[in-house]
Amino acid sequence: MATKNVTITKVRCLCCQEDGVDASFHFLHDHLNQVHGTNISSYLEKFGEDTPIMTDAVWVGFQAQARSAKITRAGTSKFADIVKVGRIKLKRQSGDMDYTFPRPSHYMYPKKGDAASRVERVARAFKYRRNTFIYGPAGSGKSAIVRALCHDLNLESSHYPMREGLDTELYIGQMAVVVDEKSGLNVTRFEKGKLLQDLEGRVGDDGIRRGVVILLDDVDRAPAAYHEVLRHCLEDNAKNIFVPELGVNIHLHPDTMIVATANSAGRGDTTGYYSSVEEMDESILDRFQRVVEFTFMEEEQELTILKRKFPRVLEKGGEDAFAKVMQVSGIMRSLVSTRAIFASFSHRRLVQWLMSLDELIQENDDQYEFSMLRESAQDWCEWLDTTARDVVIDRAFDVVLGKR
Repeated sequence: MATKNVTITKVRCLCCQEDGVDASFHFLHDHLNQVHGTNISSYLEKFGEDTPIMTDAVWVGFQAQARSAKITRAGTSKFADIVKVGRIKLKRQSGDMDYTFPRPSHYMYPKKGDAASRVERVARAFKYRRNTFIYGPAGSGKSAIVRALCHDLNLESSHYPMREGLDTELYIGQMAVVVDEKSGLNVTRFEKGKLLQDLEGRVGDDGIRRGVVILLDDVDRAPAAYHEVLRHCLEDNAKNIFVPELGVNIHLHPDTMIVATANSAGRGDTTGYYSSVEEMDESILDRFQRVVEFTFMEEEQELTILKRKFPRVLEKGGEDAFAKVMQVSGIMRSLVSTRAIFASFSHRRLVQWLMSLDELIQENDDQYEFSMLRESAQDWCEWLDTTARDVVIDRAFDVVLGKR
């Protein structure tokens, strides 16, 4: 890609090279942020200040010359400000937000298998601002995709974790004595909580009111009062909503988007593992414009993320340590899917395991021993009930890590 005077050459990404991937990019800044969750300053600090990167000055020069030469700048995401998730291209929102989620550490949009197609569907829902219900096993990335998209797209966002017995005053609001602006007298009226305020949009640091991406985590654990608010707000073309249960009007911002996550499909849990999951009213589920079931990402990509998170384990334990961890993970997830045990084995469990392994390596003067794999596994295995633990030891640990 070139003009008469400026040639844009690709630059090798050294983060990818650490993972055994030889990849080059025109504009490294975007790639580091979207794939590795880091920035140029941290990159240069790690690999040296003389490390090649494509500077802003070169891009500005290219932009000016390309404009005068009427050259199409295909792929110049620096100026188009495009985030690509699978086949979906999304425009990054400009402006200074009041708050947007930080990007999950080392998060990568899945690129293969069922996980990739489901994430692509969520990205399309974001593009067209469709209220979305995401369900699936714990640790399959339901909340992570929402946080990553909000960060990458620079969207106003809020997180509302749900739980059984949650006080409605925390998020929805309460009756309060306030001073009336017109009369100056004390009056009693309903004061909207943060959730209702976010539904109406939020003013950013630049003074512009925008819609908010509202993440309702574990919505199938929420008390009925929250479901009633949802029922009204999820109506197609809902704008000015009266909620009779509260006696208030909500002026729903047109760009506000509700994303709810759950372990079940909203119809309860037959395994008995998610004890506080409740059945949701079908009339609420029916109002979500998208329903997406999440699955775990492909092993190859999960392995890449884990290596980036735990470079010490990779250096000291090598590929074999990670191979054993992933082998146990495969057996565990098979046991879960076939109902041989009633438990879960999420990406978080793998992170916990490798975190413990990293600690043991440090405590052993940065020396790795094979026995540490089994020792560090105790830190997550002991949360299992006795029956499940015996099955895991017999079918996973003894097979992959050897008997004690």
